[in-house]
Amino acid sequence: MSKSMQIDHSKKFSEFFDVSPSLRKIDFLVLHHVEASSADHAIEQFKHYQVSSHFLIDENGKIFQLVDENDVAYHAGVSFWQGFDGLNKNSIGVEFINSAPFAKSFEKEQMISGVELCKYLTAKYQIKSQNIVGHSDIAYVRETGLLNRKQDPSHLFDWKFLAENGIGLAPKILSQEQNLFNFGNKDAEILSIKQNLKKFGYRVINLNDEFDQEMQALVLVFNRRFCNKDSDVWHLTSQVALKSLIELTKNLI
Repeated sequence: MSKSMQIDHSKKFSEFFDVSPSLRKIDFLVLHHVEASSADHAIEQFKHYQVSSHFLIDENGKIFQLVDENDVAYHAGVSFWQGFDGLNKNSIGVEFINSAPFAKSFEKEQMISGVELCKYLTAKYQIKSQNIVGHSDIAYVRETGLLNRKQDPSHLFDWKFLAENGIGLAPKILSQEQNLFNFGNKDAEILSIKQNLKKFGYRVINLNDEFDQEMQALVLVFNRRFCNKDSDVWHLTSQVALKSLIELTKNLI
């Protein structure tokens, strides 16, 4: 742990997590946002919904540990990534407070603390870059199977800043825009896109050439994470970003 990184343990939870009877194998780091005005407000919400997270980062950059790393926090829920279902059991959850996450950028001090904490956790548990994910990347609806259960962290979360500091992946992004595919389209390239999304880690069931409801949800999640936009259209930007990610992870997956 960095000498400069301070963690406050004063708000530790006494419930809403499972004590692990043995040493956990931690493969994933899941980042979230919580819409709240303060750490106490965020914790009040967690307890109301009977959920938890290992760490909470306030807008001023202060880090709180709510659940011990080896215990299972209730943060991921129904989830899938890289062939693993139910990520609570083998992940660490980190919540970032934002009072208006879909309208306001995340604070610089907070992102700096996020980098420090994530560096510590990824080094300690040897978490691969492509296994640093957002909640919306992994959270699906059990009844429908669709990847549209969560929207956090929002499209305003600064994934690029994290990647520039060695946390996660930052694909190549184009400045120009062009729509390639949207709901209802059918094309051989759509199958290729689905195969690459699945290869990267997403939950893809319908491997076909149709831009169906599952694909629409996937595209929205992917664009939010890697293209900084809430859009369910597959753009040229999306295409270039996905191909860039596959290249970046060739030696990792």
